[in-house]
Amino acid sequence: MDTQNIQDVLAWVRTTDLVEVRWRRGAASVEFRLEEAPQVPPASFPATTLVPVVSPGVGVFRWSAPGKPRLAEEGKDVAAGDILGILDTGGKALEVPAPQAGRLVKLLIEDGKPAEFGQPLFVLRPA
Repeated sequence: MDTQNIQDVLAWVRTTDLVEVRWRRGAASVEFRLEEAPQVPPASFPATTLVPVVSPGVGVFRWSAPGKPRLAEEGKDVAAGDILGILDTGGKALEVPAPQAGRLVKLLIEDGKPAEFGQPLFVLRPA
């Protein structure tokens, strides 16, 4: 690409809302970025230490097995392995254990509601 071609491309870019142009042909390449172009920071998500507790299967969520007390309450500390609920799959009940010790920050499901595999049921802040 010669100097005149580069100047033509730059003149054209200034007539558009483009702020960056990249061109490549074989091993040759060129890249233009207008100086007055706004600098956009790369997208990022804030760091979090919260851990989702997800459904182990598909079924109806229950707080506990019949006759057992409910363990999951917002703001309550739980130990790793504590049973936070039961998933009634229509044949076999699956326990929903706490994956690690921590405090339950948010309960995302109600008793008797359907749950899908991998659906977040609770949010836990590790201890």
